[in-house]
Amino acid sequence: MTWPNMQLFQPYLGLVTKLPRDSYDERDPHEGRPTVVIRVLRAERKVIVVTRTSQLQNKRAGDIYHDADPALPCCTEPGLWQPRRFYRVPFAVYDDPELGVFAKMDEKLLARITEAWEGLA
Repeated sequence: MTWPNMQLFQPYLGLVTKLPRDSYDERDPHEGRPTVVIRVLRAERKVIVVTRTSQLQNKRAGDIYHDADPALPCCTEPGLWQPRRFYRVPFAVYDDPELGVFAKMDEKLLARITEAWEGLA
């Protein structure tokens, strides 16, 4: 809950963190996937996120390979960003102090993910 005139944290493009499964897809069999913000919908107070899997054997067309990345603490294993798995998430989800570490993704990788997602439309 927020108080009147209290500003919520506003997620930004390229923000990477692990989100609780219930905040994006309660049917996801894996808890706490890394997500990246690829769109900020200010009027709706929501973002569009894409999830990442470390199960490399599940690669499908359009998935983007990503090595383990020490700059992104939640991406410690090689993985696949999956643009076909995108979700609308309220800003309020990011106000949870237990989310852990936030990091910003490299602009080149973010552009590749965003381009692949736009190609799905």
